[in-house]
Amino acid sequence: MQHRPEMVSSQPLPIPDANKRKKKKKARAGEDYTGTFTGLYKLTNELLGEGSYAKVQGCVSLQSGRDYAVKIIEKNNGHSRSRVFREVETLYQCQGNKNILELIEFFEDEDRFYLVFEKLRGGSILSHRRDRK
Repeated sequence: MQHRPEMVSSQPLPIPDANKRKKKKKARAGEDYTGTFTGLYKLTNELLGEGSYAKVQGCVSLQSGRDYAVKIIEKNNGHSRSRVFREVETLYQCQGNKNILELIEFFEDEDRFYLVFEKLRGGSILSHRRDRK
């Protein structure tokens, strides 16, 4: 017969400084980081396009300084939330496809939806189509 050592009940070990709170790191963009569109991006005066329910405007990332395009959809136009979410979901599923514009981030606040896209150069697709005819 093999001799087994007697099992002793385990006790929690004291952890030094366990009651001290760790400081959160500050966001690089500034102290007003809120995780909102306005906390992460600054709109430019560049209007890239306008449609019946949304407009596309230039914006700059406060963290990296890179230029992006943001589609701003006003909630008061009766545009359903589920339709916007369906658009966002479809764009996320198409990530990595070189023929489809890349959605970077999505935000929602009280009044608007914000879809942040990579910013492409070269004008609108509509003007390219007109020029080819």
